[in-house]
Amino acid sequence: MKRSARLSSAVAAIGLSVSLAGPSAGGVVEYEGWLYGDEADEALEQAEKYDVPVVIIKQFRDTSCPKCIGAGRTMVSAKANKEMVRIVYYVGEGAAELNSAKTKALYNKVWPQVVDPSNIAPDMYYTTTDGKALGFVPYEEPHSARDEGKAVLQIGEWRSSVPAEVAKADRDAERGRYKQAMEKIDELIEQDAKVSHLIQQQIGQAEADAKMPDKPVSSFFPDLRGEKHAEYLAMAQAELDAARQLVADDKLKEARRALLPLSRGPEDFETTAAAKELLDEVTEKLRG
Repeated sequence: MKRSARLSSAVAAIGLSVSLAGPSAGGVVEYEGWLYGDEADEALEQAEKYDVPVVIIKQFRDTSCPKCIGAGRTMVSAKANKEMVRIVYYVGEGAAELNSAKTKALYNKVWPQVVDPSNIAPDMYYTTTDGKALGFVPYEEPHSARDEGKAVLQIGEWRSSVPAEVAKADRDAERGRYKQAMEKIDELIEQDAKVSHLIQQQIGQAEADAKMPDKPVSSFFPDLRGEKHAEYLAMAQAELDAARQLVADDKLKEARRALLPLSRGPEDFETTAAAKELLDEVTEKLRG
């Protein structure tokens, strides 16, 4: 199942709808399909289970301001929000009793990451379930929710594709194609840096026209390269040790077959230069 379909199914399972509402009869500003209180806690638990992005709108508990009501309606109507868990974080008198524990915790992780967040409600925050900010929509620019939401969904699509790409690299390594395996991992690291930079721009930590830094500010997979480099190098070392044993046993043709892929490995593998040197020795012996 494609991620977009899976997200839609997950959101549908939580029971969210899309139609909008304004202030309720009780004075609390509500949007149908946007949750608070115990329902928000349950939805966030589902979001964690399905790895669905979360969008939080900060809203006054009660307001008659037409600009605030209009901005809120514009923000929540962004089409991309349909594929996320939608939460309301209330501010103002009487708001504390409406906000769930999970909502409070998540909001308090996200808003400090945004540069110059609005002091006016409503504004909107996009986030992962563990509190990594993905985007921000200020009160003054409610229509930006459309493009911001689209970008967040694209980021989610990429994140969901990473495990499958890592699995492809693993298969290359298992077949002795260590150079190709590390190239796949390095490509993912480069993509991660680009995504990180995009997020920095979306939350105001980088200017819109700023160049991407040499080192990602806040990547999703900061340890991936180091872990995979160590894992694949250990595999290559085991194969090199086995090739050395073949040479010791005077099984030169078998040793040569084993050494050929190792000699074409990544330049930053210690095994690559050692394999080349041993391959030259074996080749000379076979010629002799």
